[in-house]
Parts: sequence; structure tokens; C-alpha cells
Amino acid sequence: MDEKREKQIEAMKKGPLCGTVRYFVKWSVQAAVIGVLAGVVGGSFGLGVAFATRTWQSESRTLFLLPVIGVVIVFLYRFAHEENNRGTNMVIEATSSDTKVTVATAPLIYVSTILSHFGAASVGREGAALQIGGVLGSLTARAMRLDEKDRRIAVMCGMSACFGAVFGTPLAAAVFSMEVAVTGTIHYAAMVPCLLAALAGSAIAGRMGLAAERFEVGAIPAFDL
Repeated sequence: MDEKREKQIEAMKKGPLCGTVRYFVKWSVQAAVIGVLAGVVGGSFGLGVAFATRTWQSESRTLFLLPVIGVVIVFLYRFAHEENNRGTNMVIEATSSDTKVTVATAPLIYVSTILSHFGAASVGREGAALQIGGVLGSLTARAMRLDEKDRRIAVMCGMSACFGAVFGTPLAAAVFSMEVAVTGTIHYAAMVPCLLAALAGSAIAGRMGLAAERFEVGAIPAFDL
């Protein structure tokens, strides 16, 4: 009877329910780690961009520093041997292929984006957030020695967490990261990890004082024939 009972227990451990529970617990921990890390970095990045924006808005003459800022950014990329860095495209490809994300991508895009905003350059934060988050997710995957499949999910978690931290939109961040893995489809296996990471990242950034983005809708005309 004992041997039969042991076989039943082993079968239960290998069942779909136990597999789902193990998957949920594993990715809850890993997504939380990635979310906290990306939340801290993404939050500081968002605060840096906000400070740079306030600076040029109050002192428009920083615009004349833009050529110097451009030279500095080129020097930084050349110094790091990242002249051929494909930025956001490289990170997106890493979610669906064996493309490796270079570690230097995160600090380079972090610094160059803030400097660009300081000079009133017409650049956004979306691509920067994805690059920073993708690198952090990839580094975490290496540290945890995850396999190739899990590494891709970790990269998506990093993207979700950093995007959610910078913009304060965890749900949109999670869905967006799942969509970019394969154009036209959603990577459902990453849904829970990405959402948990995005929520953690957004919460951490909020604690750091980074306000979520809010866009007011103007006057809506009356609907009639």
C-alpha cells in the first residue's frame, strides 16, 4: 500500500495542476526580482528625464548645447564599442530569438536619453525604457541561470517593469511587451510574469516620487446627425 501511495503522490506532483502551481510560484519570485530592479532603475531614469525637461523649459538656451551633447553621445557609444548597437530592435528580437542583449546598452541609452532631453532634443522615453528593461531582464536571467525559453520571458518581464515604472501604466506595459515578442500574436505564457513585474516596477517608481502619466481629454463634441 505504501508503494502504491507513493506512486500516486508522484503522479500528482507531475500533474498539470502541480505544474501550473510551480510555474506560478517560480515566476512570481523571478518577476518580483526583475520588477524591483527595473522599478528602481526605471524610476531614477524617469526622474532624470523629468529634471532635464524642467531644466530646458526654464532655461531654453540649453538648446545650443545640443551639438556638444551629440558629440558626447557618439563618443560614449564608440568608447563602449557599441557603434552598431541596434537598440530597441535588438531587445525586441531577444524576446523571440537567440539574440543577445549587450550589457552596455542600458547605461548608454540611460545617459544619452537624459542628455538629449537636457538639450531639448525631440526624443522619447519609450524605446529607452524597453532597452533598459530588456537588459535588466537579460542580466537577471543570466544570474539565475535560466534556460533560453525562460530567458526570453525574463527579457519581456524587464521590458514590462521598466515601461510600467517610467509611465505608470503596468497593464499597458505588460500587454505591449507580450505583443512585441511575435507580431500579430500575444505570448500568453508571459502574461502573469509580465503583469507582476510591471506592477512591481510601477509601484517602486511611484514610491520614488515619479508620477504616472496622465492625459486629459479635451472637449468632446455632441453626437448628432
